Amino acid sequence: MNNAVFVISEFNPFTRGHAYLVKELRRSFGTVICLMSGAFVQRGTPACADKYLRAKAAILGGADLVFELPFPFSCLAAPDFARAGVRMAVSLGAESFGFGAEDDPELIKKAASAATGADVQNLIKSEKRLSYPKAVAAAVSEAGADGTLLSKPNNILAAEYLRAAAEYAPDAGIFCVKRYEKFASSSEVRAAMPRGWKKLVPQTTYETLACSLADTRALDAAFIADLRLRGPRGDVYGADKGALARICSAAEECSGVEELCEKAVSATLTKARVRRTLVCSYFGVTPGRARQEPSYALLLASDARGREYLAANKKRFGIPVITKPADYKAAGEKAVCDFEFALGAERVYALTEPSYAPLKATPFFV
Repeated sequence: MNNAVFVISEFNPFTRGHAYLVKELRRSFGTVICLMSGAFVQRGTPACADKYLRAKAAILGGADLVFELPFPFSCLAAPDFARAGVRMAVSLGAESFGFGAEDDPELIKKAASAATGADVQNLIKSEKRLSYPKAVAAAVSEAGADGTLLSKPNNILAAEYLRAAAEYAPDAGIFCVKRYEKFASSSEVRAAMPRGWKKLVPQTTYETLACSLADTRALDAAFIADLRLRGPRGDVYGADKGALARICSAAEECSGVEELCEKAVSATLTKARVRRTLVCSYFGVTPGRARQEPSYALLLASDARGREYLAANKKRFGIPVITKPADYKAAGEKAVCDFEFALGAERVYALTEPSYAPLKATPFFV
């Protein structure tokens, strides 16, 4: 077993809680490798800052190596997000996974193993008014475990990591760290932006991001105009015709994404699902594309330990590593096709942060 642990992450932004997770994992591992969401994150929103700056903050906060978990995998629902992250990590030599949870790790593991993905889907089919989080909790409860544990976002992701690892990396080591409650969550930090968040994050995170926060509202008009122009259509990841019709109807009456989410939300449509649908509809993310797996790894940031891992293991990787985005065409036909699809999302995201030029960016090294 190599002495490295993989963390599937968003770092939106890198918080004191993330620093605590890295520190705890460091007790057992020499190298902490992160796969981090790019322009759009798992909850369907644009990231608070560009991926290179967020990766830099992670390295300065204790991580050793940060790759991008590319679009569209970065903004899929929890089961698919976890599956893509685990499969990508395995392609990069992962033998151990680490993640945080809001409750006792052993209880999370018990709850995660109590109900399968098929159990959850069957419950959704039989009870049409259940959202995915509520269906997970209900399925776990029916299996005799504590379903309330999986009603919390971080716990849901933890359970999905466990399921994905069991399928794609059954021999991998699993290290779950209980969240330290006194640290502000990423959502609490974002709520305090652009003022009042300085004391909630490591100083290095604040210094790295403070002058380059994205204006995510800059994309509201684009997403809503797209829905008004093209209307409901099929083959959008994560949304059936009914959900699309409801979201498009809300778009006719709303001028902002947050307002649209409030209007479109229902028993089965969570805000996160609405946001993901907006993104997937706009960029043409189909269920087929979402079922694929990452075909390349874009290097975002690294320290000396991370570069040692790369040098020692790169020849064994199952996917090519792209160091400079401008050189992506040397990565192979499939990787080039997928990189260019993701690049479209990055270029649109750049509207939120005019100084960000996706093809001109370079990794942060320390």
